[in-house]
Amino acid sequence: VFIRPAGGNRAPKPNLRAWGDDGEGHCWHHTFWYRGTYNPHLGSMTSFPQAIMSRVLGVDHIAVVVEDLDDALLVWRDQLGLEAGPREVIEDQQVVIQMMQAGATRIELVQPLTPESPVQKFLEKRGPGLHHLALAVEDCSAAMGHIEGNGGTLIDQEPKPGAHGTTIAFVHPRSTGGVLTEIVEGGTR
Repeated sequence: VFIRPAGGNRAPKPNLRAWGDDGEGHCWHHTFWYRGTYNPHLGSMTSFPQAIMSRVLGVDHIAVVVEDLDDALLVWRDQLGLEAGPREVIEDQQVVIQMMQAGATRIELVQPLTPESPVQKFLEKRGPGLHHLALAVEDCSAAMGHIEGNGGTLIDQEPKPGAHGTTIAFVHPRSTGGVLTEIVEGGTR
């Protein structure tokens, strides 16, 4: 699967047609990048028609594990001046989250709900602090396939519901240099 090389990271040309070419032999169809050659006479790819991961749109949020959300609000809202957003219980993950807004950046405060919560185990082992980095993607399933297809290890084998109507999956830290990474479809980016 092709990853755009250094120097090839310029923004794609406006997509006036369904297919486009960046002039380096790398093509796109709507939001997916392909490696291979676009044949304008056939109107399709002529080689290597394998889609790679849908675009990463940016950082969706940074998650911080806390012991108590109300105490954390005293720090993040009152001391640091962040704006408090919605609070939501995520039963499937056994956590309650409090979104905080720092300009265009969202900070997700995460409190475990039960002693069996994976976040509680994290809290017991490492204490409060940075938990994960969440990347906004166009298509969670496509991103999962791309990650696995390139040797990455996923914690979740299927996309699952996340906070605020999103679809998420977690990438194992051993695949990302020790950083637990969440991929988020339908986030704010």
